[in-house]
Amino acid sequence: MAEALNRNLGFTDLAALRRHMESAYNGIIRLTRNEKNPLESSQWTSRRGLRLERYAIDFVNQTQDCCRPLGNIENVAFDFNSDEQRNAVFETLNNRDRVYAIRGRAGTGKTTCLSEIRKGLEVNKGKPPRTTVPECW
Repeated sequence: MAEALNRNLGFTDLAALRRHMESAYNGIIRLTRNEKNPLESSQWTSRRGLRLERYAIDFVNQTQDCCRPLGNIENVAFDFNSDEQRNAVFETLNNRDRVYAIRGRAGTGKTTCLSEIRKGLEVNKGKPPRTTVPECW
């Protein structure tokens, strides 16, 4: 609503815009409703966006533990700066899910971890794909 008001400043009626946003036929869905704090009720999406989000969540959930480990941790010359990096690299290489993410604040060593993960992946070059379950996506 804020964006619609900003783009049409002085030409958009707030009450009409609210009626349109609440309409069941506009293709927009309110994700949250908080009567005590209207600012927390400002999360909206399109029906298509919600459908895609649900598809992504289903994909992640249905493809857990369906693969061989991503890489190898044995006989690899890793170079870690911390125990946290070692744990992140080993957890990633032992991952059996189709989808996996690494998160961290700036400067925590994500790029260094990726360099070490690459070493574990290089060991698996030429091996068959890691999918172990035929119906795995």
